Amino acid sequence: MLLSILMFMLIIISCNQPASAQNAAIIPFDSLHWNIQAKEIAKENFQGKECIKITDGAAYLKDNFENGIIEFDISFGKERCFPGLMFRIADDKNFEFLYLRPHHSGDPDAIQYCPIFYGGDSWQLYTGEGYCAQAEFQMDAWMHVKVIIAGTKAELYLNNSSSPVLFAYQLQRVPASGGLALDNHSPSTVRFANFSYTKSDNTPIKSIAKIIPPLAAEIIKKWKVSNIFPENTLSGKTLLSNDDTKNLSWAALQSEELGFVNIGKYIIRTEGNNTVFAKFNITSNKEQIKKMSIGFSDRCKVYLDGKLLYAGDNGFKSRDYRFYGTIGFWDAIYLDLKKGANEVMIAVSEDFGGWGVEAKMDDLKDITVSKE
Repeated sequence: MLLSILMFMLIIISCNQPASAQNAAIIPFDSLHWNIQAKEIAKENFQGKECIKITDGAAYLKDNFENGIIEFDISFGKERCFPGLMFRIADDKNFEFLYLRPHHSGDPDAIQYCPIFYGGDSWQLYTGEGYCAQAEFQMDAWMHVKVIIAGTKAELYLNNSSSPVLFAYQLQRVPASGGLALDNHSPSTVRFANFSYTKSDNTPIKSIAKIIPPLAAEIIKKWKVSNIFPENTLSGKTLLSNDDTKNLSWAALQSEELGFVNIGKYIIRTEGNNTVFAKFNITSNKEQIKKMSIGFSDRCKVYLDGKLLYAGDNGFKSRDYRFYGTIGFWDAIYLDLKKGANEVMIAVSEDFGGWGVEAKMDDLKDITVSKE
């Protein structure tokens, strides 16, 4: 009887623990299992654990993965770097990325989820709840990382925590089988040990699904976005002519659940070509002035019916040495609308960190925003 009670208690305890890959075999860091590409690579014993030390590079697992559990130990110093896990790798420019910021230990964004499209980061767009998390890191000591991936969701546990430190409730890339890698593309030293993984399409997510409310009616949801062109094409342009736009092609894009259009999801930025137009129409019942709030990354120029009204810089450290350049409705413009059709055209230019635009009308009284 006592044995039965003890067994029942063990079952209950195990059910309350987060899913684990602890029964999965540890994958040795050898050429049979990994393709390691880094400036510096070394195997060593650090604080009692056999590990690999990587500087400016990554270790790519020779297997594919879509859903399941990944576990590993990591150690780093306090130097600025961004080590972490790349998963569902389609190629070297398209993957999901979960990484740690040692230099931001204790900050609200010590851990970051960031989708990568065409080699472009997007952490300036995807920030806050569901994308960043606070964590205290132990420097030059081993920490255990466990990641559970299921469809469009992921959880990251740190040091065997009972609850996830980060719940990424909406992975931005379409779920698909792809590569796995332990990454440290920085000159700082990062060590990895005890890597294991388990593939499963039935791994439970402990976190409660987040209900995403619909976007407010005032937020612009439908955009037309042009093909890419050089930013300097608009240098000194206070009035746009037909010649400035006649050769552009346009694609219809829709704002995401956070309110912005992630331009980098659809357009590949190349050297010398870093700008697109994003536009929409407003039909006004009368002549009037309406407030429009905008968010953009990194720079923008706003034209109303071809006339330049505003130019702004929201790039990394552009406003303050601590300014990240995250997107938000930080700026507002007052549109002098004529009766009838009005065209709002925003040139958006990108350097790095996220390429996006969003707009919101103060109110919709006596106006209609285009829905195509």
